[in-house]
Amino acid sequence: MSGYYRLQRGWQDNPLFGNDEYSERDAWVWLIESAAWRPSRARVKGTLIDLARGQLCFSQRFMAEKWGWSKSRVDRFLKRLAGAEMISTCSKIGATAGHPAGQGQSVITICNYEKYQGPTETERGNGQNDNGATAGQQRGKEERREEGKKEIEVTAGAASDYAFEGRIIRLKHVDLDRWRTSFPDVDVQAQLQSRDDWLATEADEATRKKWFVSTSNQLASLQSKARQRAREPAWESPC
Repeated sequence: MSGYYRLQRGWQDNPLFGNDEYSERDAWVWLIESAAWRPSRARVKGTLIDLARGQLCFSQRFMAEKWGWSKSRVDRFLKRLAGAEMISTCSKIGATAGHPAGQGQSVITICNYEKYQGPTETERGNGQNDNGATAGQQRGKEERREEGKKEIEVTAGAASDYAFEGRIIRLKHVDLDRWRTSFPDVDVQAQLQSRDDWLATEADEATRKKWFVSTSNQLASLQSKARQRAREPAWESPC
């Protein structure tokens, strides 16, 4: 049997599978489906990095939690993939990494990404598909559909009304306005960006799922500290 098939991104998160530990096959498929399908940018500890098609950037800790593995097992698995020339790694600034594959947070490149996710022969051509659309039109539809799934969630038939869209945090305008009113002494926008970076790269799965409550609590704590500092007397040094 030859050829390939496509899978919906996130299929491994289906509740039907519970929290089962990933097999190495599952982990390999996760790497492929988590790779950027078009050139994009990712934020790593406050720094924006460019990702080419077929690249991804996640920390060892994040992958270990996602797969139900130890970090050392993730490291060994990525080393084997690199040794088999199935992936390559480089540092987050784009230079060749001087450390073993999987150590730290490196950019991972799927070496044969086009083999797994490239267009079919029909899509490469200029003819029409079975539904009457040209290959270019079909690709355009698929890209728009994929973009909607990967980058933004919208309600049926409605435009997105998110005021802040990060890798984890997606906050609507009404909630952002409420937080700005409740926490006037806090730079809410800056705190959201910092919090989103931390949630995406360092927080555990349980914290990521409850990002709204934990972020609200953090902002409340920062507001309380700001008010306390404002009430402290200002001491002048003697002449």
